[in-house]
Amino acid sequence: MRSFITLLASTVVAKNAVPSLWDGTCFYPKPDIGFELESYLGRWYQIAGTNAPYTANCKCVFAEYKLNDNGTVYVNNNCQVGNKPVNIRGTATPANPEYGASGVFRVQFPVEIPPDCLGPNYIVQDYTGDFSLVLSNNFTTLFILSRKQHPDE
Repeated sequence: MRSFITLLASTVVAKNAVPSLWDGTCFYPKPDIGFELESYLGRWYQIAGTNAPYTANCKCVFAEYKLNDNGTVYVNNNCQVGNKPVNIRGTATPANPEYGASGVFRVQFPVEIPPDCLGPNYIVQDYTGDFSLVLSNNFTTLFILSRKQHPDE
């Protein structure tokens, strides 16, 4: 629970206190230096975050991450609207190392317009193994993810 509180506190002050990189066009939160892709793969539940077009009116939002043979990550975002399952699949490509050694990706879904910023749009800013704080460039989106659908209160 302490990890969750730490992540939540980070969220509250993120825009004012998170170290970031400026590339002349956009800001990029610095990623967690302890991020390890192999341990990050698998299922994550969104327990809080910014509304995204593909999760509007959704409940039980979760993502599955799997490593592709070419080093990219298969992304399968899922949720439920009423009794109807909804999902969108995409690819997370590791970003240029100038944005961080790991935990920085450029995620693209087939139905989305590519982001305006040239760098990563999925930055794992804090990662404990059980919880993850994910931010986008310019701090426009934020997701708090958990390995458990209902973390301990």
